[in-house]
Amino acid sequence: MHKIFHFSLSVGITAVLLGCSGENKGSSSSELLEISSTTNISTSIAHSSSSLSQTNSLSSLNSASSVPQLNRAPSISGNPILGVEGKSYLFSPVITDPDGDALTLSITNAPAWLSFDKETGTLSGIPDSTEIGTYPNIHITADDGVLQESMQIEIEVTYDPLEQAIRTGDTRFVKTVQTYYDALQETTTAQQKNDREHLNTLFNLNSDGSEKIDGTSLTRVTWDPTHDAALLETTFGNNQSILMSNALGSNASGHAIQKNTLAIIGETSTTRYAVFGGNPVRRASHINEQGNQLVDNVVSWLTKRSNLKAAPFNIVMAHLDQSFYFPDEAQLEAWFDGTYNQQVTYNARNTCDGAALKNCLTKNTDLLVISQVLGEHEISEVVTAVNNAMQAGIPLLYIHHNGNLTALGSALFSLFDVTYAGDS
Repeated sequence: MHKIFHFSLSVGITAVLLGCSGENKGSSSSELLEISSTTNISTSIAHSSSSLSQTNSLSSLNSASSVPQLNRAPSISGNPILGVEGKSYLFSPVITDPDGDALTLSITNAPAWLSFDKETGTLSGIPDSTEIGTYPNIHITADDGVLQESMQIEIEVTYDPLEQAIRTGDTRFVKTVQTYYDALQETTTAQQKNDREHLNTLFNLNSDGSEKIDGTSLTRVTWDPTHDAALLETTFGNNQSILMSNALGSNASGHAIQKNTLAIIGETSTTRYAVFGGNPVRRASHINEQGNQLVDNVVSWLTKRSNLKAAPFNIVMAHLDQSFYFPDEAQLEAWFDGTYNQQVTYNARNTCDGAALKNCLTKNTDLLVISQVLGEHEISEVVTAVNNAMQAGIPLLYIHHNGNLTALGSALFSLFDVTYAGDS
C-alpha cells in the first residue's frame, strides 16, 4: 500500500522523489529526480511503507541563508593648506569607513611643530620663522583592524610677508611702504617693552628700569669670560642681549674696549632659552656675587619658578666638556648644588649625549643644559632632540665651550636665532 506524505519547503527548488515498494531510497536506477526553480512549492514523496504514519520535516534546509558581506577599507582624502609662520595651522582630512568600523588613526614623519589628533585626524600647530620650509612624505593612516588606508601629504610653511619685510628691511614683501613702517614701529615698541620687562626681572630693577633704593638691583655685575668664550649677536624680535662687554680683561691690555654681546635670552611660543658665550661659573674668581645672582635669576626666568630652593627640580646635562681647562660638568653641578641646597637632580655625566638625549628628555625635565661638544655622535640626533624639547616646552640653557664654533654649536645657534660673531 502506498501512502502519500505532503510537506512544504521554503526553498528555491522543487524536488520530486519517487520510489517503488521494496527498494532502498536513493539506490535504485528507477528513481526520478526533477529540479526546477519554482518557489513556495510543495513536495510529495510516495513511499511504499504500510507502517509509516508520522509527518517528516526537512530541517536541514535553510532558505534564509545569506551571503556574508566583505570588509571594505577606510578612505582618507583632503588637500593640506599652506602654512604661514606665526599663524595657526589647521588641516582636517576626511576620514570615513564604509562599514562604519571604529578606526585607529596614526601619523608618521610629521614636523615637531605639528600636533595630531588621534580621534579626528586633525593636524594643528603654529610654525615659527625657524620652521619655514617644505615637509614632504607625511603619512596619515586609518586602520579598521583588518584593512588600512594611508594618505601621503606634503605641508609647506611660508613666511609672513610683513614679518619678512621687518626681518630683512625689504619693503617689496608688503603692498605699501607705509604698511611696513607702521608695522615696524609697532613691532619695535612692543619688543622694547617686552625686552625692558625681561631686563627688569633679571636685574631686579624698577618698572622704569631704574635701580631700586634697597640695593637689591644687579647693577654691578662682574664676569670675566676670558678669551675662551664666544661673542654673540641677537636677532631682533626673537631674542635680546642681557650682558655686553664694557671692560678689558687682564690679558687684553692695549686693546680698545668694544661692546659685544656675551649673553642672550629668547622666548618662543612654547619655551624660553638662554645662551651664554662661555660658562659664567667655570671659575669662581671670574664672577662676583651679583654675577652669580644674575645666573640664578636667569634659571628662575627660564623655568618660571620664583623660588628654586623650595622644591626639587630635574636637570638634563648634555654635550658638556670635563677637562682641565674646561671643567664645565663638575663646576655646573657644584654651582647648582650650592645655589639650590641640593634640590637639583641630574643625569650621570655623558649619559645623555647623542642618540640618548631624546630618551633623557621627559615631561619631568625642568631644564636642559647643553653645549657644543659633539664627540662621536651624530649632529642630527642632537638637534632633533633639542628642537623637540623646545616644542615640548622644556627650557634650555646653552653654555658655549671655548671661543670657536663647532658644527653642533652652529646647528644649535640656528635653532636659537643666535649668530656667532667671533672668538673673544
